[in-house]
Amino acid sequence: CSNNMFGKSTMALIYNYSYNEFLQDVSKTVHVNKVYCCEISDTYSREWPAVIVLLGCNHRKSKNTELENTYQYLTMLYLAVSRARVWCSILLYPWEGETLSDNSHVMRLVDNLRTLARVVEH
Repeated sequence: CSNNMFGKSTMALIYNYSYNEFLQDVSKTVHVNKVYCCEISDTYSREWPAVIVLLGCNHRKSKNTELENTYQYLTMLYLAVSRARVWCSILLYPWEGETLSDNSHVMRLVDNLRTLARVVEH
């Protein structure tokens, strides 16, 4: 996270896995356009008018139980959504070789959010 971008940006792009090459490329592009870009865990006590969250889902990598995975994603979602003062979009994406339906703990959270948010699936 670049602290000198924090005060100059009106939008943030936050994500849960920074080692993803795609996100590193996006990060370079949005810094030029004054969009704050960093990991979800680096956003405590910060807010922006608009936030885009990229949340990668990988059920095979986890050694936790399904309940522990659900709690972990719920915690990440709460932290991410609470960074936005006005608008927040969350993009969930599965890792290569998976689908979102492979991540039942994430899909359960999405199902619970349907009454509170607009959910678009592709």
